[in-house]
Amino acid sequence: MPRWQNGRQPGGPGPGRPTGPGRPLRPPEQSVRHRAIAGLVLGFLSLLSLLGIGTNYHRAIYLVVFAVLVGITACWFGVTAIRAARRSVTMRPRGAIAGVVLGGLGAVCGALVLLFFAAYWSQLNSFSRCVDSANTPSAQQACLNQLHRSVNLGGLGTGR
Repeated sequence: MPRWQNGRQPGGPGPGRPTGPGRPLRPPEQSVRHRAIAGLVLGFLSLLSLLGIGTNYHRAIYLVVFAVLVGITACWFGVTAIRAARRSVTMRPRGAIAGVVLGGLGAVCGALVLLFFAAYWSQLNSFSRCVDSANTPSAQQACLNQLHRSVNLGGLGTGR
């Protein structure tokens, strides 16, 4: 084999190349792929559950807690799939990164909504009771205006 001037063979590790294993060529194992897909589905489910929050805040708490727990689980599935692929020197499974990102977003958004609920629980309860008793759109708008004044949101969402 021909040698270069510095004594290294062409294609070998050089000054700018890492000395670790080369690029993995094998696809990931079936179990690792399933774990990555589970992370992706759970991450999507975490974000989707946050869309179910309505004016019944007692039920919404369960949805938000579900979103946080499922988001954390999605991150765990995605990260463990990536680590398993790296350990076995295979390609990263499809959906693993997306599962981590979606699960993280679901968990963080859910945690922020829980903090909002904790900070404004009494105002949200009175708003929920007001909306339940409101029969007309103008009465519902009055409930919304009352909520905005009580949580000091100003003109947010009232078109001002």
